[in-house]
Parts: sequence; structure tokens; C-alpha cells
Amino acid sequence: MAGIYSPSEVKTFQSYTIRHSCENDAYRIIKNRPLGAGFYGYVFEACPLSLLKNGLPSKCQFVVKVIDLTHLEEKKIQKELIISDMAGRLGVGPKIIDVWICDNFPESRLFYEESEEELSLDVESKLPSGFEYPTWSKKSPYLFILMEKAPGETLMSYLKRNRYIVPEGLCEALDDAITKLFQAGIIYGDLHGENVLVEEQIMPDASVVPGASDESSWKVTILDYGSSDIQPATMGMSYKKAAVSGLAKETKCKQFM
Repeated sequence: MAGIYSPSEVKTFQSYTIRHSCENDAYRIIKNRPLGAGFYGYVFEACPLSLLKNGLPSKCQFVVKVIDLTHLEEKKIQKELIISDMAGRLGVGPKIIDVWICDNFPESRLFYEESEEELSLDVESKLPSGFEYPTWSKKSPYLFILMEKAPGETLMSYLKRNRYIVPEGLCEALDDAITKLFQAGIIYGDLHGENVLVEEQIMPDASVVPGASDESSWKVTILDYGSSDIQPATMGMSYKKAAVSGLAKETKCKQFM
């Protein structure tokens, strides 16, 4: 089938020359810490190998998206990488650190599995709702995208925890992040509360007046660009209203109504 990755081949996607390698000497994927699954791939926490020599840290600051390339056309993966990289540079998506392809999935060399003792100490270790471990095929090529782990919780988790009351500051931060994407020509096709991370960041008041309250801002990160498209920047904003219709229902933010 034309356009599908083939073994022993190096692909170049604009600024990406993707190496063919079934080992990563710097990082390990944490098998017991899946973060989610999408149409085309799975996301796990990842840690630098240097940290794992002294036991698994409570939190790792990286994630790896693993994509089975068997039935995906090259141009689709190319588009996702380009858009993800653009979003990271805009400060809206996670920053990409490394990308590689493996033609013979070496689970034992790429994955780190927590011991029973580590699992008992890890109160945060739990499977995402509805997650099922994939069955890795040793005959399929896989793409690995190593990224910085974005802070915060999903917007949907925040909404449920706060009874769907959304502060104005969060609405503004959501609108700013989404506007950056569409002004750059990135057309996000699947915006909803599960693929947006939010974190309230408290900034101590510069005032030394006793009793002065702290100020807060919001960090918004938009995940998973597999269903996104890219258009000329001059056309991007014309797609925004339709794209935020789901968020409008979930948040009731006036910016999306």
C-alpha cells in the first residue's frame, strides 16, 4: 500500500529526520503508567534512564506517544508531527523532544515495569477510564514521539470537580490558547474537555501589604493533534467558531458562545 512506512527506511518530515532505532538509551516508557489512548496511538509516562537507576520517581516529566504505523499513510503522520511541533513552539501544545521509528517492537528494552513495592507506594498509579493495554505486534512498525509532560488535569476533570463553575480567568486562558492555534492556521478538529489540560498557577502578590491576596493565572495545554488540519494562517480564524462548539456547551464561557 503506497505511503505506508516500510522497514529500514529513514523518513524526513520538514525539520524532522526520523531515525530508525529500536532502542533509546536516554528514556524508558513506564508500562504501569498509561495516560490514555486515541484512534491511532497510546500515551504513557516516560522517565530518563538516569533517574530510574535509583528507583522510579513519583512523577516523570515526559510522555511518549506510541503509534502503530501499519495502516497509516505517511502524509497523515507527517501532518501530525508538523502541527504538533508548531503547537509546541506556540506554547499551546507539549514540546516534542525526540521522534523515532522501530520496526520490531522491543518491549523489554523500551519499557520499564514498576515492581510491586513501587506500585504499592505510588498512590497516583491507576489506569485511565476504559483503558486497555494494547497487544504489541512484533511485525508492525511503530512511531515513538517523546514530549514534555504538560502540567495540570483535564478540563473535564476540573469541570466535574468544580461543579461546572468556570472562572473568567480560565475562560480567557482557554480562548487565548485556542486563538493562537487558529491564527497560526492550525484547525483543531476535536476540541473537548478530555484533550485540554488546565492548571491554576498562583503568583505571589508583589505587594508587601499584609493580608494582600495572591494572584492566579491559568496554564492551558491542548493535546493530541492527530485529527487536526493546517490551512493558510489568513483562513484559520474562520474555522474557530465551529471548532469550539463542544467547549461552549461544556464551559458556558461567553468567549465561545
